[in-house]
Amino acid sequence: MCRSSNYMVAVGLAWAMMAGPVAAHPPCFLPPVRFEERTIRWSRPEERTEYKEVQRKVCRRVPETREEEVEETVMVPCWREEERERTVMVPVTREVTRRRTVTKVEWREEERERTVQVSVTE
Repeated sequence: MCRSSNYMVAVGLAWAMMAGPVAAHPPCFLPPVRFEERTIRWSRPEERTEYKEVQRKVCRRVPETREEEVEETVMVPCWREEERERTVMVPVTREVTRRRTVTKVEWREEERERTVQVSVTE
């Protein structure tokens, strides 16, 4: 017996215990939801700050009043796009035809004979 059948039996028994002998029919249940795995691919622009080294020449004045060339390494932000993939669960509903055995109660008239003891008074 599968998990959903166990669930249905447990719910049916709980319903019968709550309702008592008055309930004529069990409630109608919706079919269980089943999930299936699907892979979805998409890409979206994403901003990331990364630094890379860039060579620059900077001319600065030094207190001695002479010019000197100084090399500096400067961090410059750059962006890149990347494609990502993820798996999501999508609910799928389907109709299933099933067979089941149902007990049906019928009433019929029947004549019976009963012997009883009666006290005799004399």
